[in-house]
Amino acid sequence: MEDTQHGRGFLHRLDIPTSGLVLLAKNHNALYDLRLQLAIGDLQREYCVLAHGRWPGEARKDLRSRVHWFGTGRQAGSIIAPAGRVALSKAKLLANGHQLAGQAVSLLAIQIVTGRQHQIRLQMAHVGHPAVTDKRYFSSVNCMLDMRWCRRNFLHRYRLAFFGARAREVEVIQPLPSDLQSSLLRISAAASSIDTF
Repeated sequence: MEDTQHGRGFLHRLDIPTSGLVLLAKNHNALYDLRLQLAIGDLQREYCVLAHGRWPGEARKDLRSRVHWFGTGRQAGSIIAPAGRVALSKAKLLANGHQLAGQAVSLLAIQIVTGRQHQIRLQMAHVGHPAVTDKRYFSSVNCMLDMRWCRRNFLHRYRLAFFGARAREVEVIQPLPSDLQSSLLRISAAASSIDTF
């Protein structure tokens, strides 16, 4: 779709250090239908994230916060603030382990219900489990240490699900790219997580 007034048909975007699936409508009817699905929560977006620390307690957890976006250009960012817009993510623990230097990490699947700027990265840092190699919401010292074994932000949109033409259910899965798979090889899995890693 070449219509620049409608974002060339793109339904959403990915942060620059994030990999994965992006949805693009081929025509205006599809664009409006998918925008409606996005607004009412029928369009599902799921990510794989490797986070610092051992994920506590329950395997599933809702992350709710108010995210406020500020600034412009490369200096723009998000903060948790009472004036922010509601952000909801659903996190599911997939596996626990330790990277080679001994630091605990957790592999999570996260479905975003809302789509706020840097939502997952900000929420994960806010709950004390920043994404591996996150340059914006983690300390620069720790980010540099992460880069020894994971060259970029470990956040990948692996699944999209929506209703296509004639209300047909569509699900698209994209495996982790090879660079992130290589980073997982540097993880020593907890006994209960060996198969997952």
